[in-house]
Formats: sequence, structure tokens, C-alpha cells
Amino acid sequence: MKTIRALAVISAVLLIYCISGVVVLCIVPEQSTTTTTGGDKPAIVPDPDDVILDLTDDAGEDYLKKLYFVGDSTTYHFFKGGIDKSHILVPESLTLMLDSTIDTVTVGSKGLTIGEALADADAPIVIITVGVNGADGFTELRYKTYYKKLIASIRAASPETVIILQSVFPVTKEYSDKNIGITNGGINRLNEWVKQIAADEGLKYLDTQSILKDQNGAQIDQYGEEDGVHMNAEAYREILKYIRTHAIEINQ
Repeated sequence: MKTIRALAVISAVLLIYCISGVVVLCIVPEQSTTTTTGGDKPAIVPDPDDVILDLTDDAGEDYLKKLYFVGDSTTYHFFKGGIDKSHILVPESLTLMLDSTIDTVTVGSKGLTIGEALADADAPIVIITVGVNGADGFTELRYKTYYKKLIASIRAASPETVIILQSVFPVTKEYSDKNIGITNGGINRLNEWVKQIAADEGLKYLDTQSILKDQNGAQIDQYGEEDGVHMNAEAYREILKYIRTHAIEINQ
């Protein structure tokens, strides 16, 4: 009789334990999973600050000859630093607008899209700088969506071209203080997004804006043109020096 009672007690304890286990499984929230790239190794998403190109030896003029530039009017002005205009891909308006047409807008006399033009030129490297126009008006979703659309179109048309993302350049304090849609605060926000895009897309980022700012975070006075947005030849020579000394290695 005692044996039967003991077995009954043990059975009851086991039943309670099993029921408790089921309850625990039901109430414990599902744990998030890490995306894997194959096997049991988790995919690693770079930290935005890890995508910044570090200081390198001066890659020289030969490196600059491999570069093509895509962007708005501040990109067009790279000719002031000595870049051949055939390596500056901007639409007829001279400024690339970051909107839904970004992957279909044509550049150059052949009427090619940006990706097609890079493929036609067999471009080794392209540096993208875009977003200053209406900088304060972008939402994060809009900015990233159209920027990534441009990247995707370049990759589709010219997959061998290495893409580098460059910071948007600062404007003067006087222009920023006007608060008419382009402020340095807005530009700083864009540049954080550009770094995040670079991390998402596995690309590198040129932090050129860091050499163009004064102690107030505005465009250095000696670099400015009268409009407060665009810069002079001295500025572009400094930018190109920065690009040469923050170079990326390619096989071409």
C-alpha cells in the first residue's frame, strides 16, 4: 500500500513538472534569430563608423584618373580641382536630384543612365556625393530609398565599378543661418545616413566634410564662393588630396 502511495506521489510530481514546463514554453517570448550567411556563422553588419576610409599613402594622380564622380552641382564643380569633365557624370541641369527618377536620368551626350555611362566608360571607381539640395526636407526613409536605388542601378549596369560614398559638403554659417532648406545641421544628419547606407550596402565612405569645416562646423571661409554653398578651386584641390590619401585598393 505504501508503495502504491509513493508511486502516486511521484506521478503527481512528474505531472506538475511537465505541465509547468509546457506553461514556461508558452509564456517565454520567441527569441530573435541572427541571419546567417552560410553554415553557423552569423552575418556581420558593419558599424557605420567602421566604413570610413582610413588614412593611406598618397595614391597619386594615377589614382585620380581612375575616379568618376556622380552627384549634384557640388560634384560638377570637381572640374575646378582638375578633374576632366568627362569623368563628372551629372545631368544636363548639372545637378542630380535625389528622387524617384534617379536611376533613369541621363547624363552626357550619349543619353545614357548613370549606370550605363559608367559601364560605357569602363569606370574603375565611382564616388557618389548627393543630397545637398533640400537637405533639411528629406526623411530618412526617402533619402535612403532613393540613394540605394541609385546604387542598385549602378551595380546592375556596371557591376565591376567600385562604388564609394562621399559625405555631403558643408555650407557657410551665413547660408545655414538663413534656414531656407539647407543647413549644416541637416547636412550632418544626411552624412550619418550616408554612413549607414554604406554599412548596409557593404561600401566605403569618404569623410571629406571633416576637412572642410571650421570650428563652428560650417564651411571654411577661404573655401567659399559667393552663394555660400559652392566652393572654389582651393577647396577642390584639398578634397582631391584627401581622396588620394584615403584611397581604396582595386585590381585595375
